[in-house]
Amino acid sequence: MTTKIVQQWNKVKLGDFANILPGFAFKSSQFKKDNGIPVIKIKNITDDYGVSLDGAYLDGGVLNKKTRKFLIEYGDILVAMTGATAGKVGKFKSRQKALLNQRVAKVSPKNIDPDYLWVLLGNKDTVGMLYRLADGAAQPNMSGGQIENIEFIIPASKQEQKIIAGKIVAYDDLIENNTRRIQVLEQMAQAIYTEHFATIEEIMVEKKKLPIGWKAENLYNVADIKMGYAFHANQFNKGQKGLRTVRIRDIPSGVAATYTTEEVDSSYHVKKGDFLIGMDGIFHMNHWQDEDALLVQRVCRIRPKNEKMKAYLALSLVKPIKHFEATLMGATVAHLGSRHLKEVFIAIPDSSFDQKLEYLNMLLDTKLQYSYQNQTLRKTRDLLLPKLVTGEIVVK
Repeated sequence: MTTKIVQQWNKVKLGDFANILPGFAFKSSQFKKDNGIPVIKIKNITDDYGVSLDGAYLDGGVLNKKTRKFLIEYGDILVAMTGATAGKVGKFKSRQKALLNQRVAKVSPKNIDPDYLWVLLGNKDTVGMLYRLADGAAQPNMSGGQIENIEFIIPASKQEQKIIAGKIVAYDDLIENNTRRIQVLEQMAQAIYTEHFATIEEIMVEKKKLPIGWKAENLYNVADIKMGYAFHANQFNKGQKGLRTVRIRDIPSGVAATYTTEEVDSSYHVKKGDFLIGMDGIFHMNHWQDEDALLVQRVCRIRPKNEKMKAYLALSLVKPIKHFEATLMGATVAHLGSRHLKEVFIAIPDSSFDQKLEYLNMLLDTKLQYSYQNQTLRKTRDLLLPKLVTGEIVVK
């Protein structure tokens, strides 16, 4: 690796080397909560340059000559165009096809190495530039034309583009491999929970008598519950001033990009490994994976009082929280509150299950270690990337 300036770099607009396709305005009446073709909305683009599949679905019958061009596939690059998430960029990594909803744009390569296009767009500097492009109104918003007019300086040689992209894609591959390991660990934990504890879960639902040695405890007796703080919106920032804030939309990825300079009591701090629940809309659940952060209103933090219950408690909460999500349907969105959590009871196993609980904790700890590795890889990637795409560092 040397440090010389690369020659033959050209200043071009994004539209010169990529096609921009804004999504389709599917009717809200067509959306379903499960089954069918996933629909990618702005909220599905995550802070870690990913795209989640949580949310709405459409019946395969909506596919026709007009809508087929809005199908997205593995490797497609997406940009959020509206709202607080405007400017977020994500790469679609599912082998399952999905449909592109309005206010999300797909960026497809032309006359450029596809991996280099991802390197240009999938980084914090470009995300910041896109956000500033959308900012300036009560509701941040950008058009496909504005995205096409963004200017970049890129190597004229596709071979050089490929060499530069290869270094960044190597980091992306490591992150993706860790992500697959995380998914396998989650599947293993769920299989163990289903095999040894699902029957007890059904007994709890049916309010039958538990086996000898087991007992039912209210959630508030086995965990410390903390609701988030109502921070002032005017002190939120993306310039890394203050501490990170955990909002509902940050829970699926376990990372956050919004900060606040507002000071609050330390009881609102979120630590690595804390279990979080989103309390509006889709009740997302996940363990926190980023650096210390602050708990924002409508996010709930749950810490087990007994560490051996750490993984088991999180698994036990999935079914009751999903039950509330399905039944608490208000005028527009479901709202979860402390009064609902006070209705939750957890089945506490007898000591003969201690080894199973330890194994579940081991799987969770390993999963979190891979998650933390991914955060380090992303930070290293983000530090290296601007030096590569500006020609400050040349890789041969």
